[in-house]
Amino acid sequence: MASALSREQLNELLGPVFVGSVLNWGLLGTLTVQVYIYSTASTKDRLAFKILVYGVYILDLVQTVLAAHASWALLVAGWGNPLVLVFSPWSVATIPIMSGIISAIVQLYFAWRIWKLGKTIIMRAIVILITLLALMQCTSAFYASVLFAVDPQRSELRKVENGFTVWLAGSFAVDVLIAGSMMMILREVRVKSPFKATDTLITRLMVHTVQTGLVTAVTAGIELILFLVYPNNNFHGAAAYILAKLYSNVLLATFNARTRMQRSETSGNSSSMGNGYSGRAAVDKYPMVDRSASRRDPALGRGTDVVHIATEVQVTLDEDQTVGRPSDDPEAYREGSKAYPV
Repeated sequence: MASALSREQLNELLGPVFVGSVLNWGLLGTLTVQVYIYSTASTKDRLAFKILVYGVYILDLVQTVLAAHASWALLVAGWGNPLVLVFSPWSVATIPIMSGIISAIVQLYFAWRIWKLGKTIIMRAIVILITLLALMQCTSAFYASVLFAVDPQRSELRKVENGFTVWLAGSFAVDVLIAGSMMMILREVRVKSPFKATDTLITRLMVHTVQTGLVTAVTAGIELILFLVYPNNNFHGAAAYILAKLYSNVLLATFNARTRMQRSETSGNSSSMGNGYSGRAAVDKYPMVDRSASRRDPALGRGTDVVHIATEVQVTLDEDQTVGRPSDDPEAYREGSKAYPV
């Protein structure tokens, strides 16, 4: 049966493998650049975050090697041998496994962020749902891949297909939940913030959240559709090769975007201090004196200047990406700003 495959069928089966392999290497280069940027700009970051970033990068290096082995076995070593499509190399089964593991790590990180940022019962319930779905999709990918590897005759093909369907559908659902939850949190902060600078920063965060969330969600959705609509070819294979890299790049893009925003805030504060304007940092160091407002001091018999010290809430982006807002407690507001995480 394998020998009777036409050239068009072979192209449909092997072409996506070639495209996915090329894109996979290209995204590895992008990820490497992002890791380098992170290593130079985030030297004071938390140890846990560094372990997360470099751990995901190492996993992606392993995924690249395994994907390259699968591509070589299918496109080079198995050239002209249709049986390679029936008895696939063992490394083919590792592609969904690595994608499931890396995607689950990234999804659990964002679930932790939402848990820290969203204090409502609804947000806590969404975080629990995200965690369960992330673990489910990872387990399904692992189960279906192992079953695919140990059953060369594909006698349990239906179970394999169901496992891959749950993996892709779970990844898509988790990505949508993460993007939606972050948008809700940022929108709530934006509504409560009275400062235009904070609104601008939150708008940038919202745009970044939508962009990064759509990348993985759309890719997982496209792969799921191709897998279900075209079961007799490998059109979904190109997306399967790059899905893990997309999750890793989204993670690094989030960390590096935080660093860029921190630098932007620092640069803005320095500029305000240099020009003598009442910026966030300048107002604390150089209080402004209002000479127009005066009052009569009975003891001295003359007018004394009233000093008005202008204060403004600090907009900061630390490891948890926090944005300041006025505190509901007057005493806390008098003492300083109260950080509200986004």
